[in-house]
Amino acid sequence: EMEGGAADMETRLRNAILRIMRPALDQVSELTSQLRDLALHVAQHDYVILEVERSREVIIQQGDFAKILKEQCDQVGEHLRKLERNNAGELYDLRNVTAETDQRIEKN
Repeated sequence: EMEGGAADMETRLRNAILRIMRPALDQVSELTSQLRDLALHVAQHDYVILEVERSREVIIQQGDFAKILKEQCDQVGEHLRKLERNNAGELYDLRNVTAETDQRIEKN
């Protein structure tokens, strides 16, 4: 009878421990699941932040290239304006020479 009482007491003790521990174990399991979810979200955010930083660097680089291209276009434009002025002057001189030559031919 003592053995049966001890086994019964052991069973009740186990059940009492399980009643006390079960909510804590369930809570630990739930927290572990939430922690995994948070870790996944953090990893996704890290990826997005990395992509944003890469995009930012590309945009800065493209801005620098655009500035260089604008400077080169401005230089080419200035050279074209000088060339047009020189050509206009030379064309004016050629027209004068042609007009003078025509006048000389008409006199002779």
